[in-house]
Amino acid sequence: MTTLPDRLDPEAIERLDRLGGDGFIVRIVDVFLEDAPTRMAAAREAVAADDLAGLAAAVHALGSSSANLGATALSDLAREMERQAYAKERRALDRMPALEDAFQRACGLLAELRRERA
Repeated sequence: MTTLPDRLDPEAIERLDRLGGDGFIVRIVDVFLEDAPTRMAAAREAVAADDLAGLAAAVHALGSSSANLGATALSDLAREMERQAYAKERRALDRMPALEDAFQRACGLLAELRRERA
């Protein structure tokens, strides 16, 4: 089992700070926390339907948005799953439990960041 990081990427947080400070960080974390569960639900549905194209589409947005927020474990896994799904590698479907773990950890870290910056 992979150990998930205990923090967000500090360089990503510094970039966000320079772009708009605390208020900006709170807003984009809020958007992620509202939108990402829908993406995860779509990924779950794709896995249940054995749909590699649907999985690739669902994890694409997760990879980008989580990278912007410094949730690198989630971003790296989502991007790898997207690559595998587009390559028709069925193992992408088997990685859903790891994506769930990374997603839960990222949401916890982002909620903590939001509390610190609000």
